[in-house]
Amino acid sequence: MTADKIVVIDDSRLYRGVLKKALSEAGYEVETAADGKAGVDLVIGLLPDLVVTDMDMPVMCGEEVCRRLKAEATTQMIPIIMLTANRTTDKITQLDAGADDYIPKSNDLAELLAKVRVFLRIKHLQDKLREQNEKLRYENELNELELSMAREVQRGLLPREGGRRGRLHLAFHYVPMRWVGGDLFDVLADEQGNTLFFVSDVSGHGVGAALITAMFKTSILGQVGRVTSVVDLVNRVNSAISSLMDEGRFVTAFFGLLDSHGDRIQYVNAGHPPGLLLRRGEDALQRLDSTETPFGIMDEMSSPHGEIPVSPGDRLILYTDGLTDVVNADDEMLGADALSGLLLRHAALPADALASSIASRLSDYRGDADQADDMTLLVVAVDS
Repeated sequence: MTADKIVVIDDSRLYRGVLKKALSEAGYEVETAADGKAGVDLVIGLLPDLVVTDMDMPVMCGEEVCRRLKAEATTQMIPIIMLTANRTTDKITQLDAGADDYIPKSNDLAELLAKVRVFLRIKHLQDKLREQNEKLRYENELNELELSMAREVQRGLLPREGGRRGRLHLAFHYVPMRWVGGDLFDVLADEQGNTLFFVSDVSGHGVGAALITAMFKTSILGQVGRVTSVVDLVNRVNSAISSLMDEGRFVTAFFGLLDSHGDRIQYVNAGHPPGLLLRRGEDALQRLDSTETPFGIMDEMSSPHGEIPVSPGDRLILYTDGLTDVVNADDEMLGADALSGLLLRHAALPADALASSIASRLSDYRGDADQADDMTLLVVAVDS
């Protein structure tokens, strides 16, 4: 173990020698200086663990030594013990100058040695704390970089804009949380004229959720055009990702497949919030509730599914729970019933305007309250 370094500054050769001998015998590495200026230069160059300085010295007094060392970024945390032979000296003045303690000079060095031990213990604790803080700062910066990269990957998986996709028109509102969440959505048309649409939500947040989101999207893209049944698609995607997911992770999702004629949708709701069907000219919502367990829980999914007829102008609203779980400044949750009410009040609006209007109302409701999850709203309208 390396010995602690102490610098002794005193214009008395005799007393310098006494202090050096006593401190050296106590196990410290000691360097000395004969005046204040030389002492300051020595401390700045050596960066010792502690300084013991006389108050009354030529060239530069002890008070100025303290001021100089406390003004330097590299030396301001080094503890300084001030010694003086003048019993009438104002102790407060010395402490205000930057000394950490003040001891009258004495041939009995027991008090000085005790104070040295105390201040070195404090110094080591401060050094350890600074080291830990620096380590935490570095780890936080590294985490921020990883999260930033994960956010970019995640956003690259999402549509950049809405518009027509096959026989569907897509409008959406997506607000990512500050950290990385697990929301994913898209509308994909194949060469046979079928149009697949989905919204999903990976449990948890962070880089792990982003990686699962990427695997989920990759699995879906690998099946588009190869399957004509939403049940077949769901089973293949689950088989592809279930073995890659950690225990306790899962993905809720709503998958819909509009057939090439544009008049029928097959769907599977795997533990996701219900899809809400708003038919053209009607002022009621039809719930498309869960039909299946989430992805990643079972190796095989039984995949019971639903099927509904649709007509041009019908709209299907899909969302993740981050949207209904949003809270306001009073910590009151929006809830699914309030979302349904908002949708019905704006039922006459086309897809783009409907998504924008709901987004505006959500922003007003949340205000400055913290956002705990991604918020995703997907409006899928059947085109002619």
